[in-house]
Amino acid sequence: LITLSVNWKRKGLDKVLKLNKLLNDKGLKTQVTIMGVKSKKVKDKNVKIINFVNKNNILGEKKISKNLLKSHFHILFSNSEAYGISLIEANSMALPNVSLKVGGISQIVKKGVNGMLFDKNTDLKLVANYIIKYFKNFKKYTKLAKLSYAEYNKNFSYDKIIPKFLKIIKK
Repeated sequence: LITLSVNWKRKGLDKVLKLNKLLNDKGLKTQVTIMGVKSKKVKDKNVKIINFVNKNNILGEKKISKNLLKSHFHILFSNSEAYGISLIEANSMALPNVSLKVGGISQIVKKGVNGMLFDKNTDLKLVANYIIKYFKNFKKYTKLAKLSYAEYNKNFSYDKIIPKFLKIIKK
């Protein structure tokens, strides 16, 4: 699992840690990588923290991409979110999203296409069961990963976004 999150509280990282622990307690050996948090200490062998990464340079972008590619799900449990660029970044690496229905997230994540949305107060056991279902069925997970990448290419790649942006600014 991975989450790209700078703000611990607003991005719901305590919930992410609880989900990771729950998955491990249910027998699915997972590790969560938290990228972006500044100097947070967590004493859990199943949690890897990578401090803030500047994605405005090639080395930072490569570090983010490398970690996304090593993961199976991107988790975003934001309490509030304007849009959620990290969701698109995850899909660009064929990584499905597991997120909450807040802000503009529901305009990005589509059930069964590029991940799953849960209500803000959903019991984490339901989220864990969703993830376990995909880990138990590699064919089903592979299909979701491919659909996630296809959704990125269809709606969010530079080839799709830049022409729309140019059309808007020319008006």
